[in-house]
Amino acid sequence: MASTEAIAALGTGMHDFIAAADLWALFLGTPPAFDANGAALWQDVLAWPAWTVILPVGTLLILAFRPRKKRGFGRRRYA
Repeated sequence: MASTEAIAALGTGMHDFIAAADLWALFLGTPPAFDANGAALWQDVLAWPAWTVILPVGTLLILAFRPRKKRGFGRRRYA
């Protein structure tokens, strides 16, 4: 799906992006449906291009689960 969007962006003519709501429907099998509370916000977010919704989530996951250096507790810097 991401390659389809990349080909459309690099090709000539008008760029038709894949909306986040379309990805929702592809993955879960049903279009998103919300009740009246906060529905306008979610409908606006799901109308954005899919990469604008997925990129921040992916970035947060990468930062949260990255390997970290193991440091000795109480270790002196200068011996």
